[in-house]
Amino acid sequence: MEEKYAVLYNDGNLKAQDFQFECKKEGWIPILVLKDNEDKITVPMFHNPKIAHNFMKRNSPKNSGLIILIDEDIHQMENNGWNIEYFTFPRRFTSHPKYTIDLEIIEIKNLGFQTYR
Repeated sequence: MEEKYAVLYNDGNLKAQDFQFECKKEGWIPILVLKDNEDKITVPMFHNPKIAHNFMKRNSPKNSGLIILIDEDIHQMENNGWNIEYFTFPRRFTSHPKYTIDLEIIEIKNLGFQTYR
């Protein structure tokens, strides 16, 4: 079974320790999402951690990271009405005319993630 990576989004308000203690303890994480001009949400997902890492470096502030999600997490996002899109190339969205980069909070029971830059 392939792993599914999403980008942890850090707008500068959280330190690495906050992810480890606050987010993990309370069971929530901020993930990077793309919002189109109609506020529809797309969650960029990756099967390849190197592509996910390069996407993260191109599109998010420092101190962001990656998280491996399970099928239950994906279903929760789909139930929220979010579109899941798997990327095979680390596209840049920072100046995309149709999308803005934003964050959404997802609640996850068992957090286990790595943060790296």
